[in-house]
Amino acid sequence: SPVRVSVHTTDASLRGRMFGHQHDLPVLETLGELVRGGISVDAQIVVVPGWNDGARLRSTLQDLISLAPGLRSVGVVPLGLTSHRKTDSGVSPPLRGLTGGEAEAALCLVEEFQRTALNRMGTRWAYGADELYLIAGRAVPGMDHYVDCPQAENGIGLLAALLDVAASRRASGRGWSGSGTLVTGSMCLPFLSEILDGTGYGVVGAENSTFGESVGVAGLLGGWDIIRRIGSAGEVEEPVCLPDVMFNREGLSLDGLTVGDIADAVGCRVVAVEGGLEALT
Repeated sequence: SPVRVSVHTTDASLRGRMFGHQHDLPVLETLGELVRGGISVDAQIVVVPGWNDGARLRSTLQDLISLAPGLRSVGVVPLGLTSHRKTDSGVSPPLRGLTGGEAEAALCLVEEFQRTALNRMGTRWAYGADELYLIAGRAVPGMDHYVDCPQAENGIGLLAALLDVAASRRASGRGWSGSGTLVTGSMCLPFLSEILDGTGYGVVGAENSTFGESVGVAGLLGGWDIIRRIGSAGEVEEPVCLPDVMFNREGLSLDGLTVGDIADAVGCRVVAVEGGLEALT
């Protein structure tokens, strides 16, 4: 406890279809058993346009909040499509990313249930992914929005934490006196570039060749993505700083490379930075 559950919808028939089954796949009764057994649950809903959005998303959130506070949080994230998806798969409705308006509608529903949860439990309970705010063209909320939010692994609150660190360091006059080259994904690139502008740190964005350019989170970059990006960047300021979330507990990237492997390939000093901006000097 807590257990993390991919819910997506509480409609058993729709959930079965979304998981690729020909039969119903109920989840609400099982979630109830977990909660009644004293096991906390963090749920995730991946919003797929035309499938589980709109009224179906509202119904799912309504069902899930009935299990709170045992079901202690819900993360609502947008569908992410990789380059491996077959476009001729015959799925109906066709899979696609959210439009700005659809992301806005999902956030409005999240906020509606946040208000209900705040009145009932004193916690926001439902949280939208950082990427939902970016797709909708909204600024991400401040860190106080994410107090005790357990959904960071779903990409929720990470940008707020990044901006909070930057604001705190500037307010304290510490700033960044060191130097190097940060490599990140496309999602964080504009934020880090603005934060570190005028410092000794350069920021470059690496394209994800493993999952496709639409996948912009740094944690899903492969070692060869870094090698190709640094190789095409010309001379870079050392050390090359990589996000530690790229590597598993054994120190391997998704494509099986270590920091040392990457350093050997690019011919310069490479470090994995644990703690992000706060760890930089």
